Amino acid sequence: MARRGDDKDLMWIWQEATGQGDDGLRKVMEAVIQRIQEEELTSFLKADFHERTHERKGYRNGYKPRALMTRLGRMELLVPKDREGQFQSELFEQYQRNEKAYVHVAKHNRQMKEHNRQMDIEREDGSQRPDSRCIPFPYFVWPEPWVVKGVSSTHDW
Repeated sequence: MARRGDDKDLMWIWQEATGQGDDGLRKVMEAVIQRIQEEELTSFLKADFHERTHERKGYRNGYKPRALMTRLGRMELLVPKDREGQFQSELFEQYQRNEKAYVHVAKHNRQMKEHNRQMDIEREDGSQRPDSRCIPFPYFVWPEPWVVKGVSSTHDW
């Protein structure tokens, strides 16, 4: 059975998702990540808010603001802390500021841009196209008479 607080959270998430347009999904993910971090700290401390148990391993000690770049955009998170500073979220590493998939895509795009700069595009009849930077990433499909050759560029553009 869900707690009453969970129902309010779900209503808030639903309102955010439907009322914000494209930004709604990012806000929903912020709320979900925030909630997961709270649950991680609860399981780490072995006690909920204001709960007194014999198994308790520590106490909550506020939040640390943190920005995380993701495919959905920049997320402003509040990472929960414990008094001893032992808690580390499993969602991301200690000093990680970017989602790993986001970093991978950015790195791949940089490599492809560099690769495009080194390419010359030649027509089958020998005429050359001046520069390949106009090729929209990741599409390398040209009409039939165009052939892509891996020749380093000698042009000063």
